[in-house]
Amino acid sequence: MGFAMAAFHWSMSTPGIAWHWAGVDEKYRRRGIGTELFDRGEEHLRANGVRKLESFAVEASGGDAFLASRGYRQTRTEFKQTLDLEGADLGAIDEQIARKASEGFTLAPLAELRDRTRDIHAVYAAATADIPADDPEDDVPFEDWEKQDLHDPELAWEGSFVVLHEGQPVSLAFLLVNPEKQTATNEMTGTLPAFRGRGLARLAKLASIRWAAEQSYRTIYTGNDAENAPMLALNRSLGYEAHWNRLFYAKDA
Repeated sequence: MGFAMAAFHWSMSTPGIAWHWAGVDEKYRRRGIGTELFDRGEEHLRANGVRKLESFAVEASGGDAFLASRGYRQTRTEFKQTLDLEGADLGAIDEQIARKASEGFTLAPLAELRDRTRDIHAVYAAATADIPADDPEDDVPFEDWEKQDLHDPELAWEGSFVVLHEGQPVSLAFLLVNPEKQTATNEMTGTLPAFRGRGLARLAKLASIRWAAEQSYRTIYTGNDAENAPMLALNRSLGYEAHWNRLFYAKDA
């Protein structure tokens, strides 16, 4: 009927920041179950030295009012978007691959780079650190990232792509998949700072979109911070449409 989650952030240099969330099946709400679950999560984090508490809710779901009533303040907004693969325009990707090849860039599926995971981690960590946030994810240990992301059973190794320059990974687009529901999710798209502004993230993301379409997936989901203007613009140009917002909240512990 309901469950709760609580955890400390593992990818931030600022210590003591944690998030928690509770959800209850609609037919069991307004019985104090969510409050009890949420309080237990908060108590657990306080007992383990939390300094800042974070949570989130879908806009206008009731969860936002619940958090506000408990002293949490809204700090950020994430736009949730979808791409209908039946209508995706992929006609120019071969031309882009050829054009970037003439500039010294090559494209490879993640599956071909299983022995280059530390180089790929460097791209991932650099891109993550620059995502707009109240507390940036600026400390992504390789071992934790490997367990959290590369060992994710939904990660599509053939459908995630890396752009290389002179053999060195410089941009990537990771894709998670749910074959049963024929849906996919953009897990991470990013580029090393020195190589941004060259259309490399677009190239990697287009490659993953084409792969998903070829595998008969129907929809790709993604989410971007409201202040992440470059990625929002890229997604709009690729045909993604925003449908709902996730609101982030925080309070000092």
